Amino acid sequence: MVEKMLADALGTETAGRLVDGALVACLLAAVTACWLTGLQPVVVAALVAGSVGLERAVGRLTRRRILDTAAQTGRPADRRCRELVADVADRVDVSTPRVVVEASPEPGVTVLQGGDGPVLLLSERIVDDLDREALRGVVGHELAHLDGGHIDWLDSRDPVAHVVGAAVFWVVAGQHLGPALSLVGLAVYVGAGVFRRTPLPQLYYLAGSLGVVLLPLALIALGRRLEERQADDRAVAIVGANAFCRGLLGVTTARNEASGADGTLAAPPTGEGRGLVARVTATHPPLSRRFARYGVDLETLRDD
Repeated sequence: MVEKMLADALGTETAGRLVDGALVACLLAAVTACWLTGLQPVVVAALVAGSVGLERAVGRLTRRRILDTAAQTGRPADRRCRELVADVADRVDVSTPRVVVEASPEPGVTVLQGGDGPVLLLSERIVDDLDREALRGVVGHELAHLDGGHIDWLDSRDPVAHVVGAAVFWVVAGQHLGPALSLVGLAVYVGAGVFRRTPLPQLYYLAGSLGVVLLPLALIALGRRLEERQADDRAVAIVGANAFCRGLLGVTTARNEASGADGTLAAPPTGEGRGLVARVTATHPPLSRRFARYGVDLETLRDD
């Protein structure tokens, strides 16, 4: 609901810039706290650079692995699919990405930045199950992320949370340890943040910051929900509300059937039916709320 209030009051783009500004303020506050409590400037700089570098390195390796797997197991899209993507790309005003249809165990539609430009990954199930207009809708949503520069920010916000959490760890415990132990503790904390999708790193990441890391995580998730809102609007402008919602429901249903739940701090897509932490860090608004914005009832669409 926070993203709705901000978007209604300021507009989606302005709200997104405000959230990014708040993240910058969190980063500056964390760096200042470290400096005022005696952490050497070179260590502070290394903390920030290490957080950014490790997050980006892991993100790039993950995307490369996904693209390499898609290249090995996927197939080029047929002419009908390529024409559909080209038409939507023209509507969104972006260059047509390379299209790969993959037999992925996690069905979906996503766009990633490859070495030779953006690549649109379509799972076979989604291509086969969705009608033409529904497929155009979800493709339009992903290409709107590309046009909005959202994929360029994928690795840029999470390091702020790592630095904030590490700063709390330093102020509360690290400065009272020996130099070697404190440095090891900070390094392990950042590593736990990057790999927080497993239980033990999650626990260290949350407990080591006394829960304060939830603040930047919530801001990061809010920024991503605003980006989803913006991409939703672009897709609806292309195909209409009902077609887009049909496509979104089809993708979500396929994913839910194919995969289990993520960890608490692993950026769960919607957080529906889960605890407070999951809702706060959810990167996507609940489907019912997304549909309601366009006057579409989730249960009615599901029954159809």
